[in-house]
Amino acid sequence: ALVSAETLLDYDKLELTKTISSSTYKVLLTLIAGALSDTPALSASLQMDVDTYKIAEAFREKAAVWGELLAHKDKAAFIRRLDGVKDGLHEHGFDFDKVYENMYRIVEGF
Repeated sequence: ALVSAETLLDYDKLELTKTISSSTYKVLLTLIAGALSDTPALSASLQMDVDTYKIAEAFREKAAVWGELLAHKDKAAFIRRLDGVKDGLHEHGFDFDKVYENMYRIVEGF
């Protein structure tokens, strides 16, 4: 959430995206704001109590791969990778139809 928040702050069209964005983006913004609503001390305590370095390292690696796909506009590779991620999450019990329904229930509450 912290990286997403800082990235969005650096994006000069943040206000515009809040008005024309998809339901998924609106939920993302809400999750980011929710995560940042804790006090800085509580956030630091929570982040330091888990192995965030390994998670952060994996995040950096994955972000670099996705960034390369976007930079090269490699739509086929993007789709293959996204399908692989979705398949992996499905193997871990994610039901995307249910997740999508839940997301829209969240959006209806806005």
